[in-house]
Amino acid sequence: MPKSTTGFTLVELMVVVAIFAILTTIILYKNSDFNNSFLLTDAAYDVALTVREAQVYGINVKSTGKGAANQYFNSGYGIYLDTTGTYPNTLVFFADAFTSPSVSAGNYTYDGQSEFITAFALNRGYTISQFCAKPSIGQERCSTTPDAPLNRLAIVFVRPNPDAKITDSGGGTEYSSATITITSPDGTKSKTVRITTAGQISIN
Repeated sequence: MPKSTTGFTLVELMVVVAIFAILTTIILYKNSDFNNSFLLTDAAYDVALTVREAQVYGINVKSTGKGAANQYFNSGYGIYLDTTGTYPNTLVFFADAFTSPSVSAGNYTYDGQSEFITAFALNRGYTISQFCAKPSIGQERCSTTPDAPLNRLAIVFVRPNPDAKITDSGGGTEYSSATITITSPDGTKSKTVRITTAGQISIN
């Protein structure tokens, strides 16, 4: 009778190693894809929470100014995006500060360092790839639109309502909604934060 063997041949070992290599590659790819999706969602929520913080500051009447004689409680708070400014494609959190208690409305845009609170930049290579605004009637404009791009966008909240004032600049066109698009480092995935004039903030 032939002698039986229980070992593996070289071919069998190579097949097993190849199967393990393929499975490992698939698992690592899926894990990386999951991590990228998770981090992208996290970045989108960070942007949405920054907008929500501006809304909370606006309706809770957080004061601006320093000193008892210079405390103003009728200021709005908002976020500002600019493709060419000091903080290009970065979310600027600002106070739409008033210069007098008798003033009933601000100019609904960012006027520079006097109104600056903080700049919010995304980490790990995630970027704000574009921002857009849509008027009640007409075509949506984006920062990436070839003709007449939207270079500036301000979203301001003023008490007593949670409504948003969405403009391209102070005294400029008013819009019914705005979107901020966050893109992954490799440019293959994106999430969009949408803000409406009713004060609704959502992630798509």
